[in-house]
Amino acid sequence: MRVTVRWSILAVMALLAACGKSAPPAPSPLALPQLATRIDKIDDFRIRGAGGRVLVTLHKVGDAWQVVEPGNLLAVPGLVDTALFALSRARLAEAKTDQPKLYPRLGVEDVSLPDAQGVEIQLSGGGPAMTLVVGKEHPKLDGNYVRVGGRSRAWLTDVALSFERQPMGWIDRSLVDLPMARIAEVRVAPSPGKAFVLVPRGDRFWPQDAPEPIATSSHAGDALAGVLDQLSFEDLSTGGANSDIDRKLRFVALDGRVVDVDVWRTQARVWARFSVSLDAARAAAWRAQAGASADASAAVDKAVAEWQRRFAGHAFELPAYQASIFYTGRDQIIARAP
Repeated sequence: MRVTVRWSILAVMALLAACGKSAPPAPSPLALPQLATRIDKIDDFRIRGAGGRVLVTLHKVGDAWQVVEPGNLLAVPGLVDTALFALSRARLAEAKTDQPKLYPRLGVEDVSLPDAQGVEIQLSGGGPAMTLVVGKEHPKLDGNYVRVGGRSRAWLTDVALSFERQPMGWIDRSLVDLPMARIAEVRVAPSPGKAFVLVPRGDRFWPQDAPEPIATSSHAGDALAGVLDQLSFEDLSTGGANSDIDRKLRFVALDGRVVDVDVWRTQARVWARFSVSLDAARAAAWRAQAGASADASAAVDKAVAEWQRRFAGHAFELPAYQASIFYTGRDQIIARAP
């Protein structure tokens, strides 16, 4: 009988211990619970700021995101997908005020107000639109104050949600990529000044009308011939063409691509307009000589079409360290290396 009692006591103690253990806490609710299942269907991403003004519009075309303003330029690869992923994982970790008069403390007031501090994220595609007002960052924790879909309750998220408010922060600033090894010649027409042509001579690019380079000659011609290699831009403008062109350059590639560049200065900034075309005769000769495959020829055609779309209607501010190369003169090229 004592054994039975003993086991009964042990069973009661085990039951009490089990009851004393707290169940694991339920995860906080997702800020945008539908986003995870629709993330691949989202095709419009907008950011609105104070006064209801649209700050950034991103639209998905095929598999690529474009920044609508200004000019449907490509977004940085993966940047929008990363932002969507962060939004899909964000949870409402801690409830805050539901009193509109206290919203300014958290930066979650309606963005229709002229002095709104936060931004409203609008996502469309695959179902009803989703909105999220993103306010200030928590001063110590890794999270932002938010309000979901116009609801009154503000929350603190469990992850940081910071989004660039300027279109330039989303734009892929890659402009053109044409390495020096693919350049056949560069034609330079300064204004004022005498035009010259750079061609490969010996081990470097050299003016066609100059004596042969020697070992101590500069490589300034190579720098100019290779300036389109991974060329990027700092800013862009959709204004009209500048009439005070400092120089015109034409880069002719071995595969027939021709890039024309007009360069000018506005105060301390250097701007350029680009256009691209295909020299059919040179392209045909390249295909015959190099035995280029149909895929290689198609890649050239695709690059021309993409550059035409990217260049159209825009002037681009060039980075200072590359801008100076476009101004390289004939005398600099034929000078002795320092």
